[in-house]
Amino acid sequence: SFSSGVVPYLGTYLTVLTMLDTALADTVEGGLINFEKRRREFEILSQIRQLQASCSHYNLPVNPHMTAWLQAHTLLTDQESYELSRELEPPVDPCPSSPNTWSSRLLTKKLSS
Repeated sequence: SFSSGVVPYLGTYLTVLTMLDTALADTVEGGLINFEKRRREFEILSQIRQLQASCSHYNLPVNPHMTAWLQAHTLLTDQESYELSRELEPPVDPCPSSPNTWSSRLLTKKLSS
């Protein structure tokens, strides 16, 4: 018998984790650990862990046509994937008249702090 179920998009969970990390401080007043942030992160990670556990029991049938199609394609490098993505969906500048305030140095500084 074949077992199947939902295969959620991991990116959704990673986006939520990123938003939590960005929006909530690591510490609260007095330098104490922000347990609310940690609790929320734990909830998301628990959901991912549960989905991984349930997926490990799936028994998916092999489709020879799909296998042949997948094997016929070559893998793209990260750079090729990035370039193709930019070509298919060019970035949109929300404020075309504003100066470029997000230099890579500034972005690196913001991300590291």
